[in-house]
Amino acid sequence: MALLPNYRNAIIPDEKIYDYCLNPNHERGQHKAKVFRQVFGITAEDGELLKSAILFQLDKYEITTETENKFSKIFTLPMKISIFGKTDEVITAWIIENGVDYPRLVSCYVNK
Repeated sequence: MALLPNYRNAIIPDEKIYDYCLNPNHERGQHKAKVFRQVFGITAEDGELLKSAILFQLDKYEITTETENKFSKIFTLPMKISIFGKTDEVITAWIIENGVDYPRLVSCYVNK
């Protein structure tokens, strides 16, 4: 496979981290938040740490799946990240919408 296309310009929207992945009250994200807390000891207050850890690893891991539809390309990129001295695999999902040249994070979770 290959690296995430245009990974240097990747963006991670705050709402994906703070309001979804690390939000223990989100209907669908609460389970992710619980595992991030158990594995890495992080909460929504540590969102910038998670964002930085993911962005730092983008040039070190290859995408494992790529799908395409008429609106976008979607990529899956597993990676090892370290936060507070704890390391584990996090699965990230990215989208590059038609007419846009940068990947945007759409989901991430600890691979447990």
